[in-house]
Amino acid sequence: MKNIERFHESLMTNEIPVETTPGVKCWRRGVAIEKAGLYIPGGTAPLFSTVLMLAIPARIAGCRQVVLCTPPGKTEKLIH
Repeated sequence: MKNIERFHESLMTNEIPVETTPGVKCWRRGVAIEKAGLYIPGGTAPLFSTVLMLAIPARIAGCRQVVLCTPPGKTEKLIH
């Protein structure tokens, strides 16, 4: 968890503009989104690490609402 946080927090820094040709400057600008949908694959061995790899960056990015979805198991019914 700490490694994931450290990596994604490092991406929050402002990038220095690069002048690709005279008079043309390019840079990256991160913009937070309000909501995020996370798909977690199911199956016989669902991976908790997938939740961490998606949810931690969403939190760091400032998402106010995070929805997690996963397919139902073999004995579960789909809710409409």
